Amino acid sequence: MLVEHRHGPDGQRRSARRRRAVVTFAVCAACLCGAVLVPSASAAATWSVADPPFTVPWGVSVPFAPLYGISAVSTSDVWAVGEVSGTPLTENWSGSKWSSVALPAGPCSAFESDCVLTGVSGDAPGDVIAVGDGIINSESSAGWVATPLAFHYNGDAWAAMTLPSALPYTALQHVAAFSPTDAWAVGIGNSTTATTALALQWNGSTWTQVPTPISTTNDLTINAISGSSASDIWVVGQTVTPGYHNRQFTSVIMHYNGSSWTQSSVPDQSGLLDVDALSPVDAWAVAADGSVLNWNGSAWTVQTQESGAQQVAVLSPSDVWVGGIVSVGHYNGSAWSTTPTPSGINELYGAAVLSPGRAWFAGISYKSNGDEVPAVLSTSNG
Repeated sequence: MLVEHRHGPDGQRRSARRRRAVVTFAVCAACLCGAVLVPSASAAATWSVADPPFTVPWGVSVPFAPLYGISAVSTSDVWAVGEVSGTPLTENWSGSKWSSVALPAGPCSAFESDCVLTGVSGDAPGDVIAVGDGIINSESSAGWVATPLAFHYNGDAWAAMTLPSALPYTALQHVAAFSPTDAWAVGIGNSTTATTALALQWNGSTWTQVPTPISTTNDLTINAISGSSASDIWVVGQTVTPGYHNRQFTSVIMHYNGSSWTQSSVPDQSGLLDVDALSPVDAWAVAADGSVLNWNGSAWTVQTQESGAQQVAVLSPSDVWVGGIVSVGHYNGSAWSTTPTPSGINELYGAAVLSPGRAWFAGISYKSNGDEVPAVLSTSNG
């Protein structure tokens, strides 16, 4: 399964960007911050934490550099995306080290523009798509303009993709690529009366918007997309009532069967943070209250509770990982075990897997000097 690329709630990401100050720091490539042995009934997985390199933008004194999405094309070709204090960040794992790969010069390079990549997916070394959004300094009377972003990597370089006109800047937040002529990007849109879930399909030359059943008068967040194939795709998120007191959360989940999107129901209403589809009869999701849910082909059921659960990575029906703030949980097909999350990574925003035994979680590490830098938690023998 090559398509894995998720991250935590976009509302949380946006709030974090507003709260945190910008900064300066250099990070060594692929430096190992620590390792932990996670026991399971089948085998032991050794997890290690690495800090991918990044370049600090001019004028930044303290970097805020999270990785929001990650996708594994092969064991020697893994992509992670995020930002460095408003500058898009793309990182590539070659099998031995992480390296930053520059995007082409464009609107995000304009002075005081604020751009971020929130999702990435690749189905081949020469077919990788990254999506996100930007607040662009137009350097004209229009001032700052909000816009969605999409880039394609052809094996040699990134290039901007042409998008339909009038898309809201939140339209492309997560992406799943299944072939050079079939990929999906999801996000949110707004009308005068409702917030909707947007889904756009890439056919190799153009993006086309496809109707979805999600429309609400409450605030909507789309948090993840994952599919076992182009005709078995899940998208999850949440709604929340307006205001700050007594807010009501509701889980959102929809499924694509190859011809249309339909809304499903789940037995947890705290909001869904992540999903990973292994097959039409086996998919997993995590909820904001720590619930871990499983789809068996006909219904979703709660399987366990994992404190601080944020991301799920499924290698097989008997090899399921749940990454959290406090611990890493593992399901071996019959029982769950947990171990503390290794030091060197503080929040997880994305997950990727390659069977057998390769899993990655992408996120952020809070350093003692105030720097917030890219971090990847990975295993190679789980």
